[in-house]
Amino acid sequence: MDTFTPSIDWSNEVAGSLWWLAEAWTISGAGLLAVGTLIARYTTWGRQFWEVTGGYFKGHDSIPVWGRLALLLMLVMVAVRINILLSYYSNDLYTALQVAFEGPPAATCGSAIPASTASGWPSRPLPSWRSSTPRARWSTSF
Repeated sequence: MDTFTPSIDWSNEVAGSLWWLAEAWTISGAGLLAVGTLIARYTTWGRQFWEVTGGYFKGHDSIPVWGRLALLLMLVMVAVRINILLSYYSNDLYTALQVAFEGPPAATCGSAIPASTASGWPSRPLPSWRSSTPRARWSTSF
């Protein structure tokens, strides 16, 4: 029987995720600044936007603004990383279950389902359950 090996080394994933966040945040921030600069410089609505809001992003008073923008970008990167890790976790979970249950059906309790169905077990509790509910008693009292 094959053993399952996870796709990520979860014991070292905190350091790996922090490094990924630093890289992704730096690249995304640089890309966002580059695209924003190009839009503000070469499009009509970008020039109009910069004319109206440019003072908000300039000077000493703009440091908290840039800090909030950087924090917002970091929170987006954290959300993306969590989604990526959950995707790996789900894939590993279902792959591990698949590896655990592979083999002949008798080894994985596959023969219990046909045996219980053949004995009529699923149909036995149904009539008693149907008559024991309050709605069933009300609907059959006519």
